[in-house]
Amino acid sequence: MKNEIKIYEQGLEEYSKTSIILGNFLMLLWIVLGAVACWFLYPLAAWIYLFFAIIMVFVFLRKLVCTDCYYYDKWCCTGWGKLSALF
Repeated sequence: MKNEIKIYEQGLEEYSKTSIILGNFLMLLWIVLGAVACWFLYPLAAWIYLFFAIIMVFVFLRKLVCTDCYYYDKWCCTGWGKLSALF
């Protein structure tokens, strides 16, 4: 049973790379869809939203939230534990 998933009190010890890529793709898709929706109202607002959302989600929040997480410097479900350790 070497391929058995180990579940700990904190969650899974390691997530698969496929789920990490899928999770990040869906997050990016969500941000892009929001920017497209803003584009119909005001194109400049779409660019501001896109820039702000990417910076907030992929940079700023990683430094605030992920540094105190159990998965800091580990592969969590989105891979942001490793990303925040690089910052």
